[in-house]
Amino acid sequence: MKLRLKNALVIMTITVVMLIAVQMGMVNYIAGAIEEDEDRMVASSLTTAIGQLEAIVMDVNDSCAEWAKWDVTYDFIEDHDQAFIEAYLNPNILASVGVDIVLFRNIQGEIIEAVHCDRASGTVAPLDQAIVSAIVANPDMPADPGLHGKCLFDSLPAGLCLLSAHRVEMSSGPGSPGGSILMGLFVNDDATDGISMNEGVAVSLFDVTSLNEHQKLMLDAISNGREYAKETINGSSMIGYGAYRSVNGSATVLVMLQLPRIEYAQGMGDLNGVVLAALAVGLALSFTTVVVIDRTMARRVTTLGADVQKVSNGALIRVEERGKDEIALLARDINGMIESLERKSADLRESEQRYNSIIDQFTGGLLVVDSKTKEMHLANQAFFGLLGYGAEDLPSLRIFSFDEPHSMPLDAVVEEIKFKKHVVGRCTVLRRNDKTLIDVEVSGNVITYKGREAVFLTIFHISE
Repeated sequence: MKLRLKNALVIMTITVVMLIAVQMGMVNYIAGAIEEDEDRMVASSLTTAIGQLEAIVMDVNDSCAEWAKWDVTYDFIEDHDQAFIEAYLNPNILASVGVDIVLFRNIQGEIIEAVHCDRASGTVAPLDQAIVSAIVANPDMPADPGLHGKCLFDSLPAGLCLLSAHRVEMSSGPGSPGGSILMGLFVNDDATDGISMNEGVAVSLFDVTSLNEHQKLMLDAISNGREYAKETINGSSMIGYGAYRSVNGSATVLVMLQLPRIEYAQGMGDLNGVVLAALAVGLALSFTTVVVIDRTMARRVTTLGADVQKVSNGALIRVEERGKDEIALLARDINGMIESLERKSADLRESEQRYNSIIDQFTGGLLVVDSKTKEMHLANQAFFGLLGYGAEDLPSLRIFSFDEPHSMPLDAVVEEIKFKKHVVGRCTVLRRNDKTLIDVEVSGNVITYKGREAVFLTIFHISE
């Protein structure tokens, strides 16, 4: 029986047994149930978080609308009374209202007062001019916000901010407006603290205009007809994404929840029994597979590899051929390759011997020079004798080593040969190792030597 068929039968048998033992259908069912439960958990949690964010929006909007109805607010815009500032624009009042920014404008749009409450330090200071300018420049926040006011999220220099603006009028009823009041709440940790979630759930809010690439992908997924997006971080936590939308339905805030994977942990407990049983069966089958493959293939392949190594080291002449399967055929092919290499090696040695004999018997000097580096690759004994050098000097020599200043340099002859491909009978004078000069005739042509372009030169001594 062929080795390939043997291994195929073994692998098929083991695969069938493992598929039955592992009971993949049960595993897939439990994994699917966990996925569905986590989807429901993410959807429910996001609904709660977005609902509570909506409540925060309404609280800020209601507070702004209430202040806009006060007569003292109307009077403050008219007379900018310091008593109003001390009574209402102090850290305790603004913290109880739950806002970070309060801004007053008269009917002409002029800024009467603009303050910022720093809850961390418990201080109130004038609102940064860059923030004031950004609010004034927003066309959705005009000096007169209209009868019903304005409420929206805006990306200010200090970050995303919930803004609410209302027209200031006398409490006696609609009449001539006295200007407007604007309140703002920055969407930061103070804002998310107002969103009450289950233990282990972290809430983060992001401006949709300044998301990173990954958050943009999640927002795109939500915008394409889905109410939420979910991704798994690891075995203990996951992230859910939802969007808080304005009145016109566009997403203004990306809501991100990091939730514990409770259902996953419970489901993994149910899977442990199945996994342990599959592990026991898998270990038994794996041991059986290793033994079978070792006896049928691995041991013989290892022996064959060791024999090939011994042949390369000269300890063996041929590898052992045993059996009639593919490994035996491979051994015979290896032996055939070894015989072919031996024949080619013998032919090469014979060719080299003939080549060296011809080179050494040539009476003139022979020289092979690299056409680019001018490195001397090869020279015969006649060349060394002509110029008074030994073969051991070849690595340190270059063609300009023999130049005589008042004669044509050997390098110039090489360049001419490179250009014309073949040159005959160029006469020049070369300097020998003992500094004496010798008249020579140089011929040559372009060849390829060891894969590189080279120039082959023949050099003859010109007798007196």
